[in-house]
Amino acid sequence: MVRKSDKELHTQVELAQLEVSAKKHADVLRTIRHVFTLIGVCGAIWLICQALVAVSTARPDSISALAAVVKEFSIASIVQWIVALSAGGWAIRERKGRVRAIERAGRLEKKLEAKDPYNSRSGLTATGATPVEEVDHA
Repeated sequence: MVRKSDKELHTQVELAQLEVSAKKHADVLRTIRHVFTLIGVCGAIWLICQALVAVSTARPDSISALAAVVKEFSIASIVQWIVALSAGGWAIRERKGRVRAIERAGRLEKKLEAKDPYNSRSGLTATGATPVEEVDHA
């Protein structure tokens, strides 16, 4: 005979396994999306290069025009823009992750403090920020 608590425990274990499986599949899908994005970017660069080759071979004077374009758009400046945008995106993503972690820690701390009547709250918001006080406009 299976007790009710054993059934509940079994259900909780199955739910945890499903959550892990769902996270695994989400990670795989994210990886596949990034691979296709990289393939698309490489394909776009290849198409641009093919178009430039076609333009430069069509007319000899277009080579000097192509050289002027390449001179204006140096590889170093392109790489600098890519690095700057990547760093900015990473910083925004990292900050959102930290806010989520602070919110989770705040919820756990709130649960613990609810059990301890002698522990006082700091008065911070759930994200760990200082609360904005309401100003009376009298």
